[in-house]
Amino acid sequence: MNLKTEYWKSLLVSSCFLISCGTCPEVFRQSFEPDVPTYRLAVVDSFGEEMGDSLTLIGSIDGFCCHPSGAVLVLDRVMGRVRVVQEDGSASFFGQHGQGPSEFRSPRGICAMQDGRILVSEPSRQLVMEFDERGGYIGRFFETHEGGAPDEIFQVDSNSIVGGGYTIDYDGGQPSSFRYYIGRFDASSEPSVEYFDVSTDFSSAQFYKDMELFDFIADPAGRVYVVPDNTEYRINVLTSDGTAQYEIAPESDRIEKSEEEIDSEIQEFEDSGSYFDNYRGGFQPSHFYPLISLAGVDSAGNLWVQRLDSEGEYLFDLWDSTGCLQRNAVLEKPTTDLEITVHVDRHGIVGANIEPPRDCRRPH
Repeated sequence: MNLKTEYWKSLLVSSCFLISCGTCPEVFRQSFEPDVPTYRLAVVDSFGEEMGDSLTLIGSIDGFCCHPSGAVLVLDRVMGRVRVVQEDGSASFFGQHGQGPSEFRSPRGICAMQDGRILVSEPSRQLVMEFDERGGYIGRFFETHEGGAPDEIFQVDSNSIVGGGYTIDYDGGQPSSFRYYIGRFDASSEPSVEYFDVSTDFSSAQFYKDMELFDFIADPAGRVYVVPDNTEYRINVLTSDGTAQYEIAPESDRIEKSEEEIDSEIQEFEDSGSYFDNYRGGFQPSHFYPLISLAGVDSAGNLWVQRLDSEGEYLFDLWDSTGCLQRNAVLEKPTTDLEITVHVDRHGIVGANIEPPRDCRRPH
């Protein structure tokens, strides 16, 4: 398979989960010096075609996860569907563009519940939809009329999700401030717990920078992992009720951008027209590169943290449920042209090339 000529690929990755207990400081290790075992990851299969029929052509990958059945779910906003790829490679899909009860206008988040139900979030329509494991429409998991429904969502128990929602304040009919928060939703539009929030003025040039710096995920045990600033290696771990449990913060240096790189980002943003509705405050990017990204939590309860400053490979640190560094994992980049986003959950590891080459992007 020539990965250089194919794009919008979902890449399945295999790994052997051999977990040892060992000893660990009370909070976290202070550096990456300890001699911990390393997993070597390898791409074992892929799906998605540049050209082909409706089952293999992927318009966009706006979310993906593993299903309890072993299938991989791919949320395709451009095609307006959820693609279901079974372990044997067979593919099917459900959904279509529209604004009807089971249709998608601009889906943004997807997750699979323990019993096989599939949730898809539509922030622009202020609702989260619920489907059975075969894609049959069940109904609205919840609907909100104030602010947006969560975008990125994670299943945390039999009938709850953690996701990011937002509210907008208005002054004289015009939006004045924006608040994005991470909350727990128990089949209700009102969050039962809020774990983190970021607020900014609509006229501030910090608006987009503040939104881009933080990261979060949640696991089925109800723990929530929050990165307040991804230009630092610092992760706050909270229990399901919002209590701070521990912090992971090994010694690491931030990587500074040059002034030329900052100016280039500003110009690219302005040229793209990527403005939030009614926002014209400009764009001030961070002066530092992102250091980490949260990939997920595996079946053994290990948090996978990707280090973004490595060259030629994808490097992950595996922290156990007490904040102890247990192992590393390394996946060599198949080609320099592929940038893979990796998702880990209790059902497996899957990666996707989210962004195709610019000259191959379909207009939408």
